Amino acid sequence: MGFQLVARCLLKQTFHSLRQTTTAATISTMANVSQFLSASSSASSISPEQTMRVALLEDEPIQMQLMVATLETFGATDDDAINCSQFTDGESLRNALLTDPFDLLILDWNFNPTNGLDLVRWMREKGSGSENEKALAELPVIVVSARSTAGDSAEALAGGADDYIAKPFRRGELLGRVQQLMNLVPRKQSRSHTPT
Repeated sequence: MGFQLVARCLLKQTFHSLRQTTTAATISTMANVSQFLSASSSASSISPEQTMRVALLEDEPIQMQLMVATLETFGATDDDAINCSQFTDGESLRNALLTDPFDLLILDWNFNPTNGLDLVRWMREKGSGSENEKALAELPVIVVSARSTAGDSAEALAGGADDYIAKPFRRGELLGRVQQLMNLVPRKQSRSHTPT
């Protein structure tokens, strides 16, 4: 009986400490996002010749805001702008991929009920269909995940992803990898993709 009481007290203290730590971390993250978005909104506007369309699949609102702000504000150049389409579930993204032209897909691996890698595999299998499906099969994909071992990145790449970024992502790394992929793959998808 005494052991159970001690265990409950320890569990309660641990839970309370964890909740305080998590709350402090969340408040700190929210403050960083707020500062980041304030700095983003003061950046100069550009008049790009082309717009790169990026589909984002992410279920964490803060991560989504950071990715959108990073790409649309700091990823734009004098010649290109970036327009992010945000998706919070795999099914709506899958439907959009069949009808809307995108130049790049960035998605979270750990996503329910649709696993991010399952979605990538589904896309890659479309290569033998119509022109739209072939464009979908060739769409560059970056997987972003909290899974950060070498085996995880190898699994994502073997599953059809073109690149892998561990969370929390760094702005320079995300922008560099997006730029590298876009330099390697000519952007013909959005010009040739027509709804089926």
